[in-house]
Amino acid sequence: MSSNWQDFKLTHHIKIKHGFAFKGEYITTMENNNILLTPGNFNISGGFKGDKFKYFESEDFPKEYILRPDDLIVTMTDLSKQGDTLGYSAKVPNYQNKKILHNQRIGLVQFLNDELDKDYLYWVMRSNKYQSYIVNTATGTTVKHTSPNRITEYSFKAPIDLKTQKKIAHILSTLDDKIELNRKMNQTLESMASAIFKSWFVDFDPVHVKVNAAGREDALGYKANCESEAELENMAQELGISKAILDLFPNEFEESELGMIPKGWTIINFKDLVEKYIDNRGKTPPLVENGIPLLEVRTLLNEMLSSEYLTDKCVSDEVYDTWFRSHLETDDILISTVGTIGLTSVVPPNSKFVIAQNVLGIRANEEFILKKFMFYLMKSKSFMDAINARLVTTVQSSIKRKDMETINILVPNFDIQKEFVKVVTPIMEKMQSNEILTLQKTRDTLLPKLLSGEIDVSELKHE
Repeated sequence: MSSNWQDFKLTHHIKIKHGFAFKGEYITTMENNNILLTPGNFNISGGFKGDKFKYFESEDFPKEYILRPDDLIVTMTDLSKQGDTLGYSAKVPNYQNKKILHNQRIGLVQFLNDELDKDYLYWVMRSNKYQSYIVNTATGTTVKHTSPNRITEYSFKAPIDLKTQKKIAHILSTLDDKIELNRKMNQTLESMASAIFKSWFVDFDPVHVKVNAAGREDALGYKANCESEAELENMAQELGISKAILDLFPNEFEESELGMIPKGWTIINFKDLVEKYIDNRGKTPPLVENGIPLLEVRTLLNEMLSSEYLTDKCVSDEVYDTWFRSHLETDDILISTVGTIGLTSVVPPNSKFVIAQNVLGIRANEEFILKKFMFYLMKSKSFMDAINARLVTTVQSSIKRKDMETINILVPNFDIQKEFVKVVTPIMEKMQSNEILTLQKTRDTLLPKLLSGEIDVSELKHE
C-alpha cells in the first residue's frame, strides 16, 4: 500500500438516514407504481435483488422518502442468524414510471463531502471485513439489528485520490454487471421452461386443443372450434409444439379428487414418487477451512446449481465418507425446509458436495416420474401452494417431511414426461454452466486485494 492511501472513518464522510414507517394496512404484494423496499431486496453479500417486491397502495406518505436511481442504501435489520445481508449495500435501480419508497429497516447513505466516491464506498460495504464488523457489533439473536452510529464508526484505508477510488470501483462493477447479465439470461431461460410446464401440466393447453378438435364441448366448457387434422396441426404450432407431441396428450378430461384432469393421467402420493431422501442427520458436521463444500439454505437461492459453489463452509474427505448416511447424485432435487421455505435446486453432473440441516435432498422414483420433470413439478406454484398449506410455524416456519408426503401429485404418462425433459434439458445445461460462479469468484477474490491496495491500479485508464 502506497502513501497515497489514508484512514477513512465513515462518520466524517457520511450519515445514515432512517426510512419511514409506512402504514401496514396499505402494504401489499399486488403490483402498483409504489415499490416499497425491504431487507428482502438485498442479495446475500450485497447488491440489489429485484424480485418479491412489496408495494404501497396509498399516496399518504412524506415525499422525501422517495428514493432516486443510484441512491446508496444499506440494510439495518436481518432475519437470518448469520446476518447474511445485515449492513450490506445496494444501489437503487431505475424503474421508470415507478416510485421506490424508503422503508424503515433500510438506511439511506448521505454524503457530507466529496472525498469518498459513492461507488467505491458501495464496494467497501460489500467486503467481508466490513460485514464482519457489522455482524459483530449487531444486537439481537433471532433478528439482528445495526444502527447508523455503528455503521459510521467503521474505519478503513482508501486511496486519497478519487480517480483511483473510481478505477477500483469500475473494475468490480464491470464484473458485477457481467454477473447480472448472465443472471438475467438464466432467469429468461428458467421462465421459458416454467411457462412450458404450466402450459402442458397446469393449464392443460394441449388437451384443450384436442378436445376442441374432436368437435365437442369439453367438461370445462371449452367449445369446439376446429374440425380437421390440418387445423389441429396449426393449433399445435400456435402452442409451440409439434403434432407428434400433441398426439401424446389425451383428448378428453375426467373427474378426480384434484378436479378435472386429463383422462388417463395418474394421481400419486408424493411419498411414492421418492426413491430416497438425503439429509445430514439434522446437525452440523465437523467443518474445515478447505475441502468439500457444505451447502446451506442461503446458497440455494432458487437457481440452478453449478458444479462449483460459493460457500465458506467445507468438510473433509473423511467426514464426507463416514459422517453422512448417503450422498447426492446427479439430478437429485434440493429443497429448503426451514426459514425460507421451498428454495429448490437440482444437482448438476460432476458434483461433489454435502448439504446442511434445513436442506433436504430428494431422489425421484423413476418407476413413476422422471427426475427433471419432478424438479419442475416441485418448482411449480401448485406444489408450493400445497407446501405452504402444510407449514409448521413456531420461531421459524418449516415443512416436515411427513407432511410433504401427504401431497397428491398429478403425473402424466412417461412419453409426455420424456418430451418435456427433451425440451428443458438444454435449458438446464446452459444454466448449470460455471460462468456466473467463475465471475463471482473472480470478483470476490479481487475485492479485498483492490480495497487493500495489494493490486496497483495506477496504470489503468478509466474515463
